[in-house]
Amino acid sequence: MKEIQDVLPGFDYERLSQEQKEAVDEVFRVLSEKHSTLDLTPLRIKFKLEEKKYYDLKDSNFCKRCKDNKIVVDTQGWIKEGLGEDAIHYPLVTMSGDIRQFEELFNKYKEEIADLMKIPKV
Repeated sequence: MKEIQDVLPGFDYERLSQEQKEAVDEVFRVLSEKHSTLDLTPLRIKFKLEEKKYYDLKDSNFCKRCKDNKIVVDTQGWIKEGLGEDAIHYPLVTMSGDIRQFEELFNKYKEEIADLMKIPKV
């Protein structure tokens, strides 16, 4: 018995020629001109015309401070902001630690702000 892929192989998004990419890109350009609110990002990604951009938690000062205080930060999912090439996927996070770790993080931050503002310690 023939496999369904032999009869209906589907479209191979991984192996687009440059000419095919240019044609798809032009179709998307025309669509976006006619329908300015249409978000074509998922299709552009599927056709390998652009990559998803993700915010890296390693760049987060807050996450660095959490790590320094042994507070675990886990990514639970993503939320997208922006459209098209400007779209960035930001992580939805949870934090785990005992209250002493959070208190220490908060107190260190308060001290840093007080020092910057030249507020005397009480």
